[in-house]
Amino acid sequence: MENIIFKCEFCGREFGTKNACNSHRGKCKQNLNAKSKSEKWLEAMHKRKGHGTNQYIKAKELGIEVPEEQKAHPKSWLGRTHTEEQKRKISESMKKDHADGRAHNIGECRWNNKPSYPEQWFMKVLKNEFGFEKDKLLKEEGWKELRKSWKEIFNNPKDFIKEVNILLG
Repeated sequence: MENIIFKCEFCGREFGTKNACNSHRGKCKQNLNAKSKSEKWLEAMHKRKGHGTNQYIKAKELGIEVPEEQKAHPKSWLGRTHTEEQKRKISESMKKDHADGRAHNIGECRWNNKPSYPEQWFMKVLKNEFGFEKDKLLKEEGWKELRKSWKEIFNNPKDFIKEVNILLG
């Protein structure tokens, strides 16, 4: 079987497949009719109903003020605290969720109630490097929790393993 070579008619670059050549032609720097992806995208969005803008941009262009309740408030809780009544309701709700097994503990993924990746990694290190289970060891030694930032562990895993080894004696 003979290898068919496809050539870009603008720059002469050779390709092994027709699709690769066609893809290149649209972006070839020597193709004067080539448009960048963003230009093509903007043109396509402009042709769509609404010219590719959302309701807030349209309102701004028309000089219409967006209602205050529809504006984003990223720091709306800043400086505020829960009332005693709110705290009581939250507490009751969390107690009920814990009793029903629906509460999420720190270190658990919220969507599947499994340990987080950092905790899975740490349990694997304990099992592989030290030969025991995390919870059993921690309870035997009287530990309640071990806190370390994942970023610190991830960036320096060998240092972390040494540190745990020293702590465990």
